[in-house]
Amino acid sequence: MRSQREKNKIFTRRAFLLGVGKLTLFSALASRFSYLQIISNSKYRAMAENNSIKIVIIPPLRGLLLDRNGMIIADNQFYYSLVLLSPFKKEAEKIIQNLNKILEYETNISRLGVKRALRAAGKNNQIMIQDNLSWLDIAKIEVRTDLYGVEIIRSHKRRYVFSNMISHVTGYISKPSIEEAERSSVPHYQEFLIGKNGVERSLNSLLLGSPGARKIEVNAAGKFMRELIYNPPSRGITIKLSIDTNLQRIVATNLVSLHGSVVVMNANNGEILAMHSTPSYDPNKFVGGVQLDYWNQLKINYGKPLINKSISNYYPPGSIFKIVTALAILKTGIDPARKILCTGEHQVRNRIFRCNRKEGHGWVDLHNAIAKSCNVYFYTLGLAAGIDTIIETAIKLGFNQKTNIELPFENPGLLPTSDWIGKKLKNRWGAGDTINATIGQGYILITPIQLATALAKIATGLKVVPTILAASRNFSTELLDLPENHLQLVRAGLHDVFNNSEGTGYRRRFADKKYTLSGKTGTAQVVSQAKRNQILQYKMRDHSLFAGYISTNDKKLYAISVVAEHSGWGSASALPIATNIMREYLSMTNTQIEEDVDDNLIRDD
Repeated sequence: MRSQREKNKIFTRRAFLLGVGKLTLFSALASRFSYLQIISNSKYRAMAENNSIKIVIIPPLRGLLLDRNGMIIADNQFYYSLVLLSPFKKEAEKIIQNLNKILEYETNISRLGVKRALRAAGKNNQIMIQDNLSWLDIAKIEVRTDLYGVEIIRSHKRRYVFSNMISHVTGYISKPSIEEAERSSVPHYQEFLIGKNGVERSLNSLLLGSPGARKIEVNAAGKFMRELIYNPPSRGITIKLSIDTNLQRIVATNLVSLHGSVVVMNANNGEILAMHSTPSYDPNKFVGGVQLDYWNQLKINYGKPLINKSISNYYPPGSIFKIVTALAILKTGIDPARKILCTGEHQVRNRIFRCNRKEGHGWVDLHNAIAKSCNVYFYTLGLAAGIDTIIETAIKLGFNQKTNIELPFENPGLLPTSDWIGKKLKNRWGAGDTINATIGQGYILITPIQLATALAKIATGLKVVPTILAASRNFSTELLDLPENHLQLVRAGLHDVFNNSEGTGYRRRFADKKYTLSGKTGTAQVVSQAKRNQILQYKMRDHSLFAGYISTNDKKLYAISVVAEHSGWGSASALPIATNIMREYLSMTNTQIEEDVDDNLIRDD
């Protein structure tokens, strides 16, 4: 009996211990279950979603670029691309090798390097494998049920309709660097391209738009199952440029065989109607990344095709700068009727400075000095006016400073100001330096857009501000800080360069009285006279320049500058280009523009 009681007691104790153990285990399981289901619910739900739900960033469409007449300059073309989804990056090389066999050619990412592409992509970004898929490529991919980790997406690509013709104005887009991506607030991802030059760069924030996003569900193999959320991207703003593609085509045709620049401006409001620089480049080849062979071609081209010479290259202005010197002479109070005897040369101490006309011009006043381009007049009275007055006048016309046109990489040019002379020349400025400056030689450097703007200012008497945007409301009506009677005297001289029988450009005048050409040619020395006589290579030849304006009976006013590099005399190269361009452009209104031309041109600069 006692033995039975002991046995029951032991059993009860063991049952109790076993029950306690079960209760403890159940409590632990319940506690863990509660932790997973309640406390850590959001964490593990997110992890589950990450395994089956993907967020895909959608690049926005860039805004269109139009010319002033609504003609498309740059738009977007659609195509299909193949991308590697981010969760499968570790298997990228295996997937790409399989794809190459399926497509029967080497994909873009194979040629560029899979590892390099993986490094360049952001942590959670998909990677472009191949763009511009053909329908055959798409069919080959879609039928392969064993292919995983990839997706066919609809993409778009920037297209520049006129290619080389407006490339320095449009610029191009390409993949941003890490720094540029951070600065532009765009994802560091191959499909997000930003402006690298031209208006694509300067107006990038307007053209770019805002990205969208897709939330999609994929299966274990990475295949698309369904779309859960779609937030469309916001397209960039369409921008109308001031460029007239009809005029731009005429300019490009006339400059095709030369290196240089042409700028044509509506002088009344500063709108740039044409801007072309040669040689040029094809911006379409830069979209998404330029090929190495094309890049090397551009780099070794001594004509500098990547530089917009209209705003970035600078040149000595030559005789065109006599316009500035004339205004400086008037500013000092010298009588414009005062005459100087030009014998063909002018001596300062032991140096002889020659006129462009060997036998001289005889007695000339300010008006005739401009019309006949007499060096000796400007040597003599420019020296009397002084370099400080000349530079002060040049600054009022916009030299030695950026015009602030809406384009990147503009160069301010150079004027030998007092500060510059002190720093660079250690105050070693002499009379000979001033004499060189009076006719636009020596240390003076200008850009073609500065020339066109300065002539527009002289023609209108206003502080004209150039713009590349159509219908800009920012054009200036502020008067130029130069006396109107001085401007009238200079205008009269520029008018008679072409419209007086004794003017140096008379043979290039417009015979049609509805149009009046005024302006000045220039020849800029690349090397000294002595070296030029010894060296005949192309790159040692002088630059040819022209700057002027054309007024019409219906109140239109066009300013134009032409630089033809290494082409000799301004009257023999730059001037004919300018008159050919404007004659053809004005003829588009069905008006025949006649021009008297004589092959025996007077060398006027």
